[in-house]
Amino acid sequence: MFDFKKTFLLLIMIGLHVINLHAADYESEFKYRAQKIINYVADDYKWDASGWYNCNNPSDYGKYNWPIVVASFQKYGINNPKGNQYLTHFNTESCIYNRFHFNVVGETYIFTHYWDAPSVKSNIKDYLTAAWNRTDSYNLFTSEGTENHLAMTRTAAYLYAQIAKDSFPNDFPNAAQKLAEMKSWLMDWAAMLYTSGPGEWNSSTYLPFSITGWLALYDRAKDPDVRLVARAVLDYYAAEVALHYTQGITGGYESRNSSGYESVVNYGDYVGWLWFGESPKKITFTPGSQNNEAATAVYAASSTYRPPMAVVKLASKADILNSMYYNSKGEYLLNNPGAIKQTFYVGKTFTLGAAYLPYGGFTGGDTQFQMWKFVGKVAPDTTITAKTANVIVGYGGKEWNKARGRMPWDQVVHHRNVLIQTTKVPLNFTAIKSEIQSIIETWKSNWTTDFMKRFPFDAKPNPVNMSADVLDASFSYMAVWKKNATVSYEIANNIAYFTLDSNFVAIRSIAQIAPTVTTATDNYGIKDTSNKGELCGLVLEVGSKRDYASLEAFKNAIQTKTLLDKSQVESGRVIYKNLEGEVISMQYNSSGTFTEPIYDWGYGPTTPQIAQKSPPFVQPQWPHGEGYGRVPTWSVNNVNVSASNLAVYKGKNFELSNRILRIYAGKSDSLRVDFSGNLPVYSTTISDIFPVAINRNGNIELYPNPAKELVNVEVNSSYIGSITIELIDLMGRSIYLFTDDKKFNKQIYTIPLSKKHSGIYFVKFKEGQYVLTRKMQIY
Repeated sequence: MFDFKKTFLLLIMIGLHVINLHAADYESEFKYRAQKIINYVADDYKWDASGWYNCNNPSDYGKYNWPIVVASFQKYGINNPKGNQYLTHFNTESCIYNRFHFNVVGETYIFTHYWDAPSVKSNIKDYLTAAWNRTDSYNLFTSEGTENHLAMTRTAAYLYAQIAKDSFPNDFPNAAQKLAEMKSWLMDWAAMLYTSGPGEWNSSTYLPFSITGWLALYDRAKDPDVRLVARAVLDYYAAEVALHYTQGITGGYESRNSSGYESVVNYGDYVGWLWFGESPKKITFTPGSQNNEAATAVYAASSTYRPPMAVVKLASKADILNSMYYNSKGEYLLNNPGAIKQTFYVGKTFTLGAAYLPYGGFTGGDTQFQMWKFVGKVAPDTTITAKTANVIVGYGGKEWNKARGRMPWDQVVHHRNVLIQTTKVPLNFTAIKSEIQSIIETWKSNWTTDFMKRFPFDAKPNPVNMSADVLDASFSYMAVWKKNATVSYEIANNIAYFTLDSNFVAIRSIAQIAPTVTTATDNYGIKDTSNKGELCGLVLEVGSKRDYASLEAFKNAIQTKTLLDKSQVESGRVIYKNLEGEVISMQYNSSGTFTEPIYDWGYGPTTPQIAQKSPPFVQPQWPHGEGYGRVPTWSVNNVNVSASNLAVYKGKNFELSNRILRIYAGKSDSLRVDFSGNLPVYSTTISDIFPVAINRNGNIELYPNPAKELVNVEVNSSYIGSITIELIDLMGRSIYLFTDDKKFNKQIYTIPLSKKHSGIYFVKFKEGQYVLTRKMQIY
C-alpha cells in the first residue's frame, strides 16, 4: 500500500526541489549562491600583485586571474583597486600577444561588463590591438582548437569586433566586416547545436568555458539577434545540465570529463550548483585556497542570465521519476547528427545512463570519455563539508581506480536500472595495434603538412597521438566510489551486493562464476576476467530503498526475479531479465568499423577557416573487420532499440528534435524554443509546446507527451455532443476506449496509463464527423 507520508518525508530527506517553486523564490536562491561564489573569489581566493599563475605560462593566465577582476568589480564596484591592477599588470607584449583562448573570453567579459573601470579605459586598446593583429592558430577569427576553445574565441572575437567598430572605427577599418563574419559563425554554430547537440556533451570539465562567451553575448551584445541566439544556446546548456545533474554530479555519460567523482568538485559541478542548488553537503571555501573550479563559475554568477523555470523544474526531477530518455549527439565537430546514441534513466533515488560511442579508443582523443555512470542520491547534511552522492563507473582493460577513457574493446548496454558492460580483446590484438599505429603516424604527417600551409609560422605541437590505453588486457572493471560516502558490500550466491545511502546494487560476473572485489582507499573495484578472444563483463542492477525495505528483501528479489543467461556468451550475446521482468538482450559486435573524435586534429584545408567543420576537415579512413566493431545491438522484450533514430533529447517532459526544444513544466512555466528557422522563436503556450492537429471546430492538446502515469486530452472546440477517445497501439489494437457527452467548449479528459506497456501509441479523438489522431509515447 502506498504510504504518502513516508514518501513525502523521503522526498524532503534527499533534497528534491519543491514542485511549486516560483520564479521569485528561485531568484532569491540563485542570488544567495551567486554571492557566495563572488564573495569567495573577491575576498578569499589566493592572489597577489603578480598573479599566482602570472606570465611564466602566458597561454592561459586569464583562466586564473580574470575571475578575480570580475568578482572584485561585481562586489566592490569598478573603482576597486584590487580589480583594477590585473589588466595593467598583464599588459606586456609577451602576455597580451601570446595569450590563449581562456584569456580572451574573460577579457571581453570584463571589457563589456565594466567598461568604465579605470583599468579597462587605459588598457582596452592595447588588448584589442594585440588580439586583432595576431595571425597564428590562436588568432581571434580563424583560430583552431577544441569545441570549448572555439566557443571562447569566436564569442570574444564578436565582442572585440563590436568594441572596435563602436569605439575605434578609424583604427580598425575592417571591424564591421569581422563583426558580420563572427555573427555568421555564431548563428551557424547555434543552429548546429540545436540540430545535433554539442561535441563536448555533459562536460564536467569544460561546461563553464563553453558558456562564458555566450553569457557575455547575452548580457552585452548590441545586436538583438545575437542576444536571442545566445539565450537559446544558454537554454540548451542549462537544459542539458538540468537533466543530468544530481546532487552536484553530472550523471550518465560525459565527453571531455573530469576525473573527480564527488559532489560539487569539478568546474561544471559549480555551474550546476549555482543554477540548481541541490548539494548533499555544505558549500564552503577556504580563505587563501585556489579553487579555480569554483572561481570559473563567477561569470555565470555575475551574468543576468537565468535558466527558464521550465529548466529549473526539470532539474528537480520531481515530475520525471522512473523515466527513460533516448538521446543522441553528432560526432565531435557536430557532423553526422545521431551518430552517438545515449540512454538515460531517472529513477526514484538515482540516475543511470550510457553513451554508445562509435569512437575507436585508439587515440589520445579518447581519454576524456565516460561511457556510463550511476549517481545515487544521499540524505543531505548541510552541516558538513565532506559528503558526496554515490557514484559507480566502469571500463574494461584498465586499472579500476582510473577515472576515465573510452577503452577500445568496451561495449555497454543500458536500460532503466540495468547496465551491461562487456569487454572482448581480439585474438589479433597485436596485428590491429600495429595497423592502427601506422595509420596514426600517417595522420600525424598529414596534419603537420596541412597545418603548416594554413599557419606557416606557427610552432604549435602536433596533437595527434596514439593512446597509451590500447592494452592487451582481457578484463572488465567497475568502481564503486566510497570516499566521503556510505558504502558497504557483501558477496552472496556469486553476486556482489552493495548497500548505498538510498539504493542497493547487485553486480554479476559474465565470465567468472562471481566477480572479484578489491578494496582501496577511495573505492571498491569489481572485476571480471576472461581469456583473450572471449567475452567478459559485469551486469549491474539498481534497486531503490523506497522499493526494498532491506538488503535481504533486495537480495531475495534479485535471486527470485532476475536471471543472467550465459548460454550464448561464446557468440557474444548476453541476456538478462531484470526485476521488472523485462528481457534485455545484448549482442557484442566484434566486427565493424569506427571513427575517432577529430577535435582540432583534422587535415584537408590548406587555408585558415573561420569554422572548423568536417568536412572539409577530415581524419583517416579506418579499417573494417574483426576487432574493429564498437557499438553493440540490443533489444528489450524483443523490440530492437539499437536501430532507432533518436532525437537529440527525447523523454518525459523534455524533447529536442528537428531543432525544436520542448520542456513541459505545467501551464505557466512550460517552454518551447523553435530554432527551425534562422532565429529561435520562443513560446510558453501549451499548444505550441505540444502541437496537435487542428480541424475547423478547434484543437486538441496532449500533455505531457511522452507520459507515464497519465495523459491529459484537452479539447477546445465549439462542438457539443458525443465524443470518443481511443488509445491504440502500434499493432492497431484498441487498448483504451472512453466516450462522453461534451457539454462545454473547453474540457479536459484524463487517460490513465499506469498499467500500459512503454512504447509508441496513437490517441484517436472523434467528435461528430471529425476524427483526429495524435502520436504519443508512454514510458
